Amino acid sequence: YFEKAIKIDDTKQMIFFNKAKCEESLQQFNKAIEDYEKGLSLDPKNAKNLRRLALLYQKIGNFDKSIEKIDKALDLEPENEEYKKIKRSNELLKKEMSELKAKASGKNYSEVEKLFKTILKEAPQAYIVQFFYIIALWSSSKHKEIIKFLQEDVSEENKNVNKDLNYYLAFSLSHECQFEEAKEII
Repeated sequence: YFEKAIKIDDTKQMIFFNKAKCEESLQQFNKAIEDYEKGLSLDPKNAKNLRRLALLYQKIGNFDKSIEKIDKALDLEPENEEYKKIKRSNELLKKEMSELKAKASGKNYSEVEKLFKTILKEAPQAYIVQFFYIIALWSSSKHKEIIKFLQEDVSEENKNVNKDLNYYLAFSLSHECQFEEAKEII
């Protein structure tokens, strides 16, 4: 229906914003970003949708873009505490991800694991952070921790978005001789 509405009138920003919200709920993040951007090109002063786009960029780990969008929302509503919190969160995540990459390149996996736990507390919904955490655990052969994390801390929604998480879970279950559970995932 959105496509039909856009063909009738592609100047209504709300069509793009509503389409983007639906795509986001279906985990079609690239399409959602594209439609938020189209809507914002028609209504660049829509702080609410700048916030939504900032949160979506944060979710996929693009902290620079997230900061850019939330800064625009703050320009429009400088006293908005929620927007300020999102900006602080992004700045912290960006800094910590930078530290994480540096530590990971030095193969200091215990430090990497600690840093991931800190980042995950700040942004548990960030798929990219979860994935890198699993890789850090994997590199240290911590299969029990992978199983616990994926079964207890990662939502089914996130596992559906990133199929590699299911691969790591199935392999870790197999490694721990939990073959029936692994077979169910595969």
